[in-house]
Amino acid sequence: MEITVNETAPDNWNELILKSGYSHPYHLSFYAELFKNSMNVETKFVSFYENNNLQGLALFFEKKIQGIPFVKPEITQWLSYAPLIVFNENFSPIILKLKNFLKEKKIDYLNIWDSPLHSMKNLFLQNDFIGDKLENVVLFLKKDKDAQFSLLSRTARKCVNKASREGIEVEQSSSFEDLKDFYFHYKSHHEALGLNPYPFNYFESFISLMVKNNVGKMFVAKKDKEFASGVMVCLFNKQIYEFGKSLASEFRDSYPTDLVNWRIVEYGIENNYSHFDLSNVDPNAVEGSKEFNVKRFKLKWGELKPYSSFKWFNSGLVKFAKNLKERIDFS
Repeated sequence: MEITVNETAPDNWNELILKSGYSHPYHLSFYAELFKNSMNVETKFVSFYENNNLQGLALFFEKKIQGIPFVKPEITQWLSYAPLIVFNENFSPIILKLKNFLKEKKIDYLNIWDSPLHSMKNLFLQNDFIGDKLENVVLFLKKDKDAQFSLLSRTARKCVNKASREGIEVEQSSSFEDLKDFYFHYKSHHEALGLNPYPFNYFESFISLMVKNNVGKMFVAKKDKEFASGVMVCLFNKQIYEFGKSLASEFRDSYPTDLVNWRIVEYGIENNYSHFDLSNVDPNAVEGSKEFNVKRFKLKWGELKPYSSFKWFNSGLVKFAKNLKERIDFS
């Protein structure tokens, strides 16, 4: 098996990934450009071939970080937020080839995410990867809106109805003013919790790359024309993925985000999407923590789907894995 690596996406990259059931919006060339521009990383578009026949694809982001003084001063890491793409269900040779390629190219560390709907856990663990538990909340969409609404949790239905009664209105938007409002409240919320927010151009690139290329939308809730909440979603292969959300705290008790979620669900049903992935939650969230509150909110809307991320350390660094864990992180 052979591997080719390109710094930019091959011309037919987006068409190729659609041919696999493992495709994800975070495989798209538009997302690669977004992440590269806003997070100061290099893109690696990886293709796996056997006898000139394409067997699999992967998108990685490369970044060099400070390592361990006197031992490994600099660490080269590869990260992917999307699973391996395969075309013949034969994962093992691809995983083995990837591992050997990393050793050959002296890549120190790799982290690749699985999918909540397609688990490859045993295959990675058999090839010396270390698995970390992840969880997403997923809502599978019905064909009928009334049937879908009736299946939501009682709490979600109450919140949607209250938001509607209080005059919250939801619209799709790509305006710069709405984007600025979205980011202001997103950044304020993250800083109040002691979290590092993504930079503004991360979300600005979402509008210019994902929305403009019809693989993303921003839904905005307003009351009397004032921003109340917003949710950005990726739209890909008849699947909806939450990309980011924002809430103006003064409207919290009107539940605008619940109404936004319902409008996203309605959009999905109208356009024959299969499910709405509300993104990841903390599998170790403790009751009363901010992580637990996020998890509780999302579980109003869907069911918990466990999966994994897989880490691999080059042989000389494996014994330092635990020490590096806190440091090897893009966010």
